[in-house]
Amino acid sequence: MTHSFEPREDPDVDSVWRWFEFQLDLIRGEQERILRILASGGEMDAGPGAHESRFIGLGPREVEELFVEQASSLKLLTMFELLATAEAILRIEFGARVKARRKDDLSRRFQAAYKLRGEKIRLDEDILAPLKRGGRGLQDCR
Repeated sequence: MTHSFEPREDPDVDSVWRWFEFQLDLIRGEQERILRILASGGEMDAGPGAHESRFIGLGPREVEELFVEQASSLKLLTMFELLATAEAILRIEFGARVKARRKDDLSRRFQAAYKLRGEKIRLDEDILAPLKRGGRGLQDCR
């Protein structure tokens, strides 16, 4: 099982999205559970290490706001993970094209950038700009 935020040999945007959906479902489920406890007048676990203790004394509106904040933080983290994964895919494709010495225009542009900068390839100028000039996108890199 791979976990998000771990380096991977074969980065995958879909696995990041599946992880996000799973985490979002967990947040929603826990929100519903806590709101049910509040509505029934049940007791929150206030023992050591109990995460429920943070909800003691809060009303339903405050609980909902807390979970909205949690979901927003998850969305932000996922956005960064998706961006990092997309960049990793592009950099892997860049390296593969340089190593294979392909003869197509994009590969030649990548090879020229590698010859000029070595391992210090810039995402915007050395990878994205040649992709844009060639009318290609991320889907063409896999």
